[in-house]
Amino acid sequence: MAARVAPSLLELRRAVPTSHRGGQAMTGRRVALALLAAYMAALAIAVKAHAKLPAATVAFWDRVAACETGGRWTMHGSTYSGGLGFYNRTWEWWARELGLLDRYRSADRAPRLVQIRVAEYGLNTHRGYWGCLHR
Repeated sequence: MAARVAPSLLELRRAVPTSHRGGQAMTGRRVALALLAAYMAALAIAVKAHAKLPAATVAFWDRVAACETGGRWTMHGSTYSGGLGFYNRTWEWWARELGLLDRYRSADRAPRLVQIRVAEYGLNTHRGYWGCLHR
């Protein structure tokens, strides 16, 4: 099952108001433009989520993984999982926000580059922290 990144057109259509100012109906063209704008924004987010990671970023997280778990990307524990030793609840939170949780229920089930993408997101968006981050 593919990760759900963008809402469907039907969901977008339901989210677009059918009237504005004084209850006047929106024209079909305005509805179509609003749908197109919403879909393009969702597509931009999806493209960014799948953009190639820079080699220096991958190398950095490989070093963190080597320190955290000995580089065992499939490590599974009751509290921490994956090569970067994600706290399991944190993985669920960040992977859900990125639309990846349905596909990768825990960090150990996600490929190395997906784990790195989630770690980058967590570090930059939520100020995530790893004990080996600055070693």
